Amino acid sequence: MALTGKFTDIPSGNLKPSLNGNKLGAAFNMKAQFTVDGNDCGKGEYRQYVEGQFKVNDIVLAHRLCDSTWLEVGTLHEDGCGPHGSNPGPCTAYGHRACPDHPYDVYSPDPRSKGCTYAGWDEPGVSGQPGDKLEVDLSFLANLVNVETGEVLATASWTVKGTATVPTKTLHSTTTTQLAAAQHVDAKLEHYKEEGHWKLTLLIARPAQALALDTGDIQVSLLSSERQPLVMRAGHQGSPYVAGGSKAVTETRYYYFEDSGPVPSALQIEYGGNAITLDLKEE
Repeated sequence: MALTGKFTDIPSGNLKPSLNGNKLGAAFNMKAQFTVDGNDCGKGEYRQYVEGQFKVNDIVLAHRLCDSTWLEVGTLHEDGCGPHGSNPGPCTAYGHRACPDHPYDVYSPDPRSKGCTYAGWDEPGVSGQPGDKLEVDLSFLANLVNVETGEVLATASWTVKGTATVPTKTLHSTTTTQLAAAQHVDAKLEHYKEEGHWKLTLLIARPAQALALDTGDIQVSLLSSERQPLVMRAGHQGSPYVAGGSKAVTETRYYYFEDSGPVPSALQIEYGGNAITLDLKEE
């Protein structure tokens, strides 16, 4: 049987990057299965290529891929150094069997030189300072190749494109409290100076079997240190997004408030005739 290869987990379309702290990025898996008589798949390898750019405040950042090869728009280059690279170091590219095993670049079962299953992981992104506008605009191409014949056994392509602004300040609730029966609430507050608003993320954790709280019955207020309320922005607020499994879920609700000058010190939540207050502290 001639060598064949197929992807078992590979991105497609656009992966929209998300902001985690001060980094905008997207994580993805690259998994493949090679097949050949005798289970010696040493001629099958994974290759990854990339083109595009990273930006901070509309300024393009340089990114070295290998030696004199830099990330650029419109030209695909291998994403890292192969086994003969020297700067920034050997074996930063994915899929070369001549490179040593790495937690994010593995052939199995052992030995690496023969394994028929490939598993890789990547998380391209860009970081900045509070208030910075970040942008990721990358296009990827992945090939499974027969290194002996040069034949491409399978191919895939995807993009990682998106923008976000690093919050100027981030506040968190200092305690977790119960809003209603089996409904535990936390809060995160982010300040976006350029946009002139505060973004409140309300996190409500509950058992999967528990009924969701009625959105219309939840009232939230941001309070200054003098306990004066900030003005909520007009428009639809608080629509729930739910994530979780068969035992527990977490509802995420977003609210936006005008930046009127003072830093909020507390969040007041009213539900079912009861009110709770959560103190907010900078992380």
